[in-house]
Amino acid sequence: MILFKKKPWKLVTITSTLIFIIFVVLVMASIIIQISNYKFDKSQAKRNEYIISTSLLNSGLSFEVAKGDINGIESIINDYLSYKEIHAIEVRKLTREVIYRKQKTINKELRIVAKTYSLLSQYDEISIDGLDKVENKEVKTIAKVVITFSSNYMNKKITQQALFTGGLLFIAVMITIFFLYLFNRYIYKYLNNIINTMNSIKQGDNITLKNKGIYRVEELNAIYRSLQELSETIYKRDAQLKDSLNQAMEAKILAQEAEQFKEDFIRAISHDIKTPVGVIINLISMIVEQSDTIKDNPSLSEKVNACYESSIVLKEIMTELFNFEEFEQQKLIENKTKVNLNEIFSQIKSLYETKFSEKGLGFSVYKGSQQTTQLLYYINIDKGKLLLVLENLLDNALKFTESGAISITWIVKKDSLLIQIKDSGIGIPEDKYKVIFNKHIQLNNISTSTHQGRGLGLFYVKRIIDLLGAEITLSSKVDIGSVFKINIPITSTMSTNTENTLLLTEELSKSNFKALIIDDDQHTCFTLTEMLNKYGIETASENIPEIGLSQMTKESFDLAFIDFHMPNLSGDVIMKKLTSTLPKNTTFYVCITAESSPYHLEKLDTLFHEVLEKPFDITDLQAVLQKALKSKRVTNEVINNIKGKS
Repeated sequence: MILFKKKPWKLVTITSTLIFIIFVVLVMASIIIQISNYKFDKSQAKRNEYIISTSLLNSGLSFEVAKGDINGIESIINDYLSYKEIHAIEVRKLTREVIYRKQKTINKELRIVAKTYSLLSQYDEISIDGLDKVENKEVKTIAKVVITFSSNYMNKKITQQALFTGGLLFIAVMITIFFLYLFNRYIYKYLNNIINTMNSIKQGDNITLKNKGIYRVEELNAIYRSLQELSETIYKRDAQLKDSLNQAMEAKILAQEAEQFKEDFIRAISHDIKTPVGVIINLISMIVEQSDTIKDNPSLSEKVNACYESSIVLKEIMTELFNFEEFEQQKLIENKTKVNLNEIFSQIKSLYETKFSEKGLGFSVYKGSQQTTQLLYYINIDKGKLLLVLENLLDNALKFTESGAISITWIVKKDSLLIQIKDSGIGIPEDKYKVIFNKHIQLNNISTSTHQGRGLGLFYVKRIIDLLGAEITLSSKVDIGSVFKINIPITSTMSTNTENTLLLTEELSKSNFKALIIDDDQHTCFTLTEMLNKYGIETASENIPEIGLSQMTKESFDLAFIDFHMPNLSGDVIMKKLTSTLPKNTTFYVCITAESSPYHLEKLDTLFHEVLEKPFDITDLQAVLQKALKSKRVTNEVINNIKGKS
């Protein structure tokens, strides 16, 4: 407890207040006890008075008086004076002559009460309570006994003391109530300040508490000091938290900017890389296919094939990089097209046969018994995703197989495409089956310099399998090999060779297809022109988008290939202008783009009839040409119907 040099009487504490209240309660309790004793003494005095009176009447005093025996009278009176309530006794004859008198003290200020009792000559015995009396006709009074009682005086003294104490108690209670009222207002005022202070602290304000008046209550003073310390601590931590949040927000903004920069960079580099890679692959493919010189020159043929295979490897690495970015951003979407399974697995075989052969491994592709070589089997599936799954599984098998063979078996059963890839590699422990599909995972027993990799192949496979709504299972034994089984839900149709390349070329030639290419990259224009000429399509190209747009408005084309990323005038802007300028144009518009994000592809689908992603090959182009041919058939049928009705 803190003591102050000035005005110590103002020092009030909760403890002292409680002590004061306890003192008042004790005083009230003592007064209540005194009042109870007073009432008890008063009732007891009345009781004793009645007992004395009855005893007197039943005593032998009347006989002593009748005989005139003063000694006997004195003896009896002395016995009665032993009662504290009796102050004096005197015996008188009927002539009022005092026979005997005796009192305890002489005090003139003593206020006494005298009562006179008649002594009878004869008196039958009566009960103690004086209720049962027996009549006697010969009874007569022979003397009077006057007893002076002092009990009323004592009662008055007690009454005065009780009234005085009660008055003091009333005053003390009123003072206590007033004190509690003031104390309550005092406490409420500062408790309310404490509540407001806590609310301010909750809102994060820096509180400076004033101690004026608080020193009177030490406990409140301690609370205020604690609140002051709490406020300062919270304010400091709040300031630190705000600084941390600001730093986190700045870091988040920087991260978002970095992420946006990365996306923009990848988008730009995707276009810059995919365009020349597509040109290289397609040109080398056409050179190998069309040049008899290369076929007759083994040395030159080997060099050209090495260039082609290197370009394919570059394409795979590039695809892996851009797919990983899509996986990271969870922007993958399924883009189903009509795909020839025979061509897909033939492409896989030609792509990997040399790779496995160079490593001394056998490689084979088997078809189920339902398929024959005379049938082309078409399914609706995302071709790019299916190829990515097969290529990653085969790359994984090639990487971890040192001897033996790798085989692919595929079959279509009802609405499912079943694929099995089997190798004789180092195998995978059973307890690692689940984690093997995680990102950047390579098992400890295979993570050596002999088997280096990015650890993304099976991660890609699992993500794509989930996207396609398919299932993949693994069975493997260490040092024996692994078997991956894939079950992909599909919709499929069997078709004869009427839709092969030769018939497609013939039909396109009969339809007199005319195409325009608008692309700022002249190599893409040249490569695509050569590929279209293979199908007998008359093709024009333009490297300046403004001139290409003007050419579209002046001439009629059945097919238009428009690059999306071009300086000054992008592909989507060209399409919007063509739509507004030529609303009834029947041209089949194809967008050439290197960006494959879902948002971008969805945007292109609303503007173009078809999208051709770079780097594309002859199979991709053939699928686009088939759709364009089908669209022209439908358009011609509608026009003929209209002409027939008119």
